Amino acid sequence: MQHTVFGPSICSSKTKIQTTDDTFPPGSRLSVAGDNVVVVESFTYLGVDIHNTGSNEHDIRKRIAIARSCMVSLDRNIWHSSISLSTKL
Repeated sequence: MQHTVFGPSICSSKTKIQTTDDTFPPGSRLSVAGDNVVVVESFTYLGVDIHNTGSNEHDIRKRIAIARSCMVSLDRNIWHSSISLSTKL
């Protein structure tokens, strides 16, 4: 007799494990349900970088870099262009 499994299944190639314990360093592999899963130091969830230290410093630095890049693009493409000041304002 064959059993049918209902419900969510795990895609081991996309599944990662994050731990605050030093027992499993980042890059090591663990076996979960017979599949190898990689231990990671950080991951992005809904656009936010989650770090195993609990610190949000990495995410803040990433967001500052994105904002800086946008401002440089504005500076180069808008403020130093031939668009009139009244249009810019």
